[in-house]
Parts: sequence; structure tokens; C-alpha cells
Amino acid sequence: MARAKYLLRKADLNRVEGLSNREAAEVLGVGKTTVQEARNRYREYDAIGPDWWKVVEATEEPDTEERVTLGGYSFEQKLDGTILATTKPTDEPQTLEDAYQLLVDKKVDTSGYDVSYGFVEKELASGKVTHQYTMRAVPTKNKATSALQLNADDLLRAIDRYDFTPLVTRTPNPESLVITPSDMQIGKTSFNGGTPETIERVLNSFTKAAQFATEFRPREIVIAELGDPLENFFSTSSQRETNDLDITGQIRVARRLLLDGIKQLAPYAPVIRYATVPSNHGSVRVNFKMPAGDNHNDWGLEIAAQIEDAVRENDTLHHVVFHRPEHLYESMSLETSGTTLGMVHGHQARSADKIGEWWKGQDHGRQPVANADILLVGHWHSFRVQHSGNGRWIMVSPASDAGSDWFTNITGEWSKSGMLGFTTSNGQWNNLSIF
Repeated sequence: MARAKYLLRKADLNRVEGLSNREAAEVLGVGKTTVQEARNRYREYDAIGPDWWKVVEATEEPDTEERVTLGGYSFEQKLDGTILATTKPTDEPQTLEDAYQLLVDKKVDTSGYDVSYGFVEKELASGKVTHQYTMRAVPTKNKATSALQLNADDLLRAIDRYDFTPLVTRTPNPESLVITPSDMQIGKTSFNGGTPETIERVLNSFTKAAQFATEFRPREIVIAELGDPLENFFSTSSQRETNDLDITGQIRVARRLLLDGIKQLAPYAPVIRYATVPSNHGSVRVNFKMPAGDNHNDWGLEIAAQIEDAVRENDTLHHVVFHRPEHLYESMSLETSGTTLGMVHGHQARSADKIGEWWKGQDHGRQPVANADILLVGHWHSFRVQHSGNGRWIMVSPASDAGSDWFTNITGEWSKSGMLGFTTSNGQWNNLSIF
């Protein structure tokens, strides 16, 4: 069957309009991913204008193994086996198949890799639109453990050569995208495994958020890190025997994962905001539940400071802005797209049901979250959204950790892991999901 090079024809998609990707794939005799990618691409073309159909539909040809050679690319293989490739700007639309073909051309066995790609568009002064694609191939066997293999110099090395082409050709959506990494508790082990499994969950969450941002094109992206990035050793007595990483390993992995999230999301908004608050597992302690100093002597705040230092070494990331609470405060607020977001870890209240009462007291005391439209909370490991006061909302984020076997053994309850994501503007929220 003749087809448009790299894409299903628009006429084919019209024929299966209203069907799910899986149903459409069965009708058209292709894979579900092929349908999904074609639908996404044609939505992009709809926004550009009808002249794109002439370009795309004019390139029909019979199915063939032959493929257009990419117009040039950078190709880098890291020490952990991860492969990164970035094409030069080209007017040839590329697909995931081309990313795999690039690996084949470089004599790489694609069966051992998980491959993903993204693209940005540029409109030249002549009116011509070009695409630049970035491909990432992660060895399947290393996907969950690559962050464990990094040495003490990983931070600066990871950021030193990082570069991307920002998405600048279209007016961003007026809403911001908010994503809430919370309670990763790196080093913890439970029913769902340990650090390698947590790494995979966190990376998958950031990847899903980046895929959403690619299509949504938010005005800003807020990475609201709600605390407990590491398990620590002095929160509960069992940690010394059950943790699978020492404290320096926990810090290094948490730092690397959060930096990876910034890098994944950086191309997809003119402003990236990274905010963090102190937490109970993040507290620097000298013994069981014995804090070593005030509430800002916190590993999560220190990790954020280390990431900020590294980001400042790369001019490409000049649009990443960092936020943290004022000294000795455990909560903070920031504004994005007309919405004031409040942030607190959540251990200040005895239960998630008591967060509303805590917020009322903060409001009366004119504390940092007093004027927040939406209060973001971690700590409780269970997703919930509830109305509060006059048009205000409390959002409790799910956790990215391996679960808590002691809690499940007592209650039988099991919470879905992941990161809360939503869009917001003018005090309202939309597109609520768990990445």
C-alpha cells in the first residue's frame, strides 16, 4: 500500500476517526504506536497550516526499506552505554523508526536498547519550518541502575556538554505545567524493590511529563520537589538494616535523578522553575530523630543547591529558576501563570486530613502559604485533591518510592506510585494526571 513517507496519510486517519489508537491500528494494519505518532504529528501540522499537507502528501511512495539519510547529527555514547544523538535542522519529518535506523547505521544492536526521541521546530526568516530531533537510547539492562554507577564527579560531567534547541516558533499555551517529584526516598527497599526500581519509576515519570509538555507547550514548567528525596538513616530504626545505599549514595542518586528531570523538561518551556522544601527524611541528623541544627540543615535543600551550582555552569539553562523557602521557614509560595502555589512537605500535620486545619492557621498567621490558591503537599504517599475555603485546593502528591510494607501489612492499603501533574492559570487547575 502506498503511503506518505514516514507518516500514515491524512486520508487514512480520517477513515478511522473516532476509533482508539489500538482499534485504528487493527483497521489500517499497522502498529498502535504508528497511529499515535501520526495523529500527534498531524495535530502539529494543523496548527501550522494547510500548506503542510501539500508537502507531506506529495512524498507518497511504495513501502520500502530505503530511508533518507539524516542531514547530519551529533552522536555520543556515555560511559554507562546511553547513546544520545541530535540531528542538524532538517525539513524532512523524522520518526521513531528513523531513530532506530540511526542506531542500525552505527552498528548498534537495537534489541538491547529502549529508544525515545523528541523534536523542536524552528521557523526560519524565509517562512520555512525545520525540525531538529534528539534521540536517546538507554541500554535495557542499565535503565534502572545507570544512576547507581555514577561517581562523585557525575554532576558537572552530566551538565557540562548538555545542550538543546529551545522551542521558540510558537506562542506558548497560557497555562503552566506543574509536576511534583515527592518522596522518592532513594535507598529505601520494600515490596516494590529498592533503589533500581525507584530510579526507573522516577525516570519514567519525567519522560511522561516531557511527552505531555511537547504537545501542550506550557508557558512555564514548575518542578515542585516536595521533600524526602532520600531515605536517610535516622528516621526509623530499621533503616540501617534495610537500606540498599549509604547516605552519600542516596544523595548522589537523588541529585542525578532530579537533574535529569530538569534536562528532560528544559526544552519545552521558556521558563523552568525548580522549587523544594525541607522534609523529615531530608533532615540532617546525628542519631535517631535527633536533628543536627535547624530545619534548613536539610539534604533536599542541599541537593537543590548543588543542582543550581551545576546548572549555572551551562548557559543553555539560563531559563531555569530556583526557589526555596526563606531561612527557617518550612513552607513557601511561588506564582506561575497567575496562580499562587504553596508548598510544604506535610509532616507538620498529624494526618493528611489535618492539612486543611494547618493551612487555616498558616493563613491566619500570615505565613508563606497564606495567599496560595493551591497547596501542594507530600509526605502522605497517597494522592488526593480536596477543596478548601473559598476556591482554594489542597493537592497531596503520590510518592515515587517503593511503597511501605509496614503500612500495607497493617492496613491492606497500597497507593499508586508516581508524580502528580496538572496545568494551571489564574488560580484554577486542569489536566490532572499522575505521571
